[in-house]
This record gives sequence, C-alpha cells and structure tokens, in this order.
Amino acid sequence: MASLAGGLGLVRRESRSDLRWIKGMLQKSLQFAPAMFEVALKRRGRSRWQWQVCDRAGRVIMQGFEDSRPAAKYRGERALFLLLLTAGRVNPEPS
Repeated sequence: MASLAGGLGLVRRESRSDLRWIKGMLQKSLQFAPAMFEVALKRRGRSRWQWQVCDRAGRVIMQGFEDSRPAAKYRGERALFLLLLTAGRVNPEPS
C-alpha cells in the first residue's frame, strides 16, 4: 500500500506499525457501527416458508415457519421490529 508523503508526490511504503494502526482503527469503527439486520424468507417444501432474522455476519438470531409467504414475511418483519424495539442502544455511552 503506498501513500503520498508530505503532499510532494513522494511515494513511500507503509510501515507495519502504520498498517497495524489502520487495522485497529477499522476494528474500532466497526465496533461502534450500528447493528444491521435483515429478514430472509426461504421456501421449505410445497406449502412451508421459513423466515429468519439475521445479523450483519449472517448469523440467525430468530427464525420460524409459516404456511404462506405473506404470513412468513409478516412474522419475520414483526420479529425484526420487536428486536429493534427491545434492543435499545447497541453501544450505550458510559455514564
């Protein structure tokens, strides 16, 4: 990875300590990033639908089964709403 040094157009190689600092800052910024969730619908058989509420990494937080797609969509979105309603702030500031 190269960067401009001093605005003079000089190119230098990033040192390992610079790269560790950048990596640490990225990890800290992700730590305080807002939580992201999604509702996924999957067909399971002829008349079964599975809904899942997943986090940013794809881990399943809640799931269930319904007999129709609209019912599964409603239940999944309702579960997401209740999760957001009860979660409060993800990273509360220290008092």
